[in-house]
Amino acid sequence: SKFQKLEIKHMNLAASVQLYFEKAVDKLIKHAIQITGFKKLCIAGGAALNCKSNGNLINSKIAEKIYVPPFPNDTGCSYGSAMALFSQEHSSNTLVKSSLLGPSFSNDNIKADLDLLQIKAEYVQEIEDVAANHVSNGKLVGWFQNRMEVGPRALGARSILGDPRDPNIKKRINSKIKFREDFRPFAPSVLQNKSSEYFDLPQESPFMSFTANVLQPSLLPGITHVDGTARVQTVEKGTCYGNFLEAMEQYTSHPVVLNTSFNYMGQPIVCTPKEAIYTFYGTGLDCLCIGNWLVKK
Repeated sequence: SKFQKLEIKHMNLAASVQLYFEKAVDKLIKHAIQITGFKKLCIAGGAALNCKSNGNLINSKIAEKIYVPPFPNDTGCSYGSAMALFSQEHSSNTLVKSSLLGPSFSNDNIKADLDLLQIKAEYVQEIEDVAANHVSNGKLVGWFQNRMEVGPRALGARSILGDPRDPNIKKRINSKIKFREDFRPFAPSVLQNKSSEYFDLPQESPFMSFTANVLQPSLLPGITHVDGTARVQTVEKGTCYGNFLEAMEQYTSHPVVLNTSFNYMGQPIVCTPKEAIYTFYGTGLDCLCIGNWLVKK
């Protein structure tokens, strides 16, 4: 039943299914490497959304490097087919390096919607700095920037941001915004060049595809799961989201943030400015950074 209470028997079943799934994946990958001789691995399909299994593959060192596209579900089959044809006609493959492939909205577009809804907003040139200031002071921030992410993860374009140092941040988000099950963890974003200081992850993870052990769980309780791991997103410097994380480092000494999708339970991730504004006012978010506009309640 959808509303049945989760008991230890359900948790044991889930853990056992996960264990045998990981064993099956392990055998499949070893077999694929054996028959092809290739040590660099690309995983797609819905199974590639299992970031715990992906993290275990990295730790096992079965492959030299693992790539998971930002849309690891059945839609990836069409992308794989296109890439297979492309590789036959060109000497090199081109991996998807960015998840920001969706629609974008200019500051003028956003202002028109704010005016239409009669919402007061302040234009802020250094929006990344202002957002980091609010997050470091315990605020829950709606973050709407650039083109929307493709795939199921919020990756710093349509995100809700919080302070990962706050041990109560999970309960605050669940009670004010997400209204979802307590067992679901929240994920961190970290600057790529500082990732190894916080997480045991030997490669980049731009699409939040792998779990890794948190090296300082007492420092980052907001994003540390009960098993001591986190589903990590690594972010390059020089991007809008990277600039925000650099500002977080200025305010907190740590270029890490709690990043969850900009929506509430049962709704898709917001895409348009109107959707972001409605979700902002319909949840317990403290402020909204939408383009260069700052909206407060």
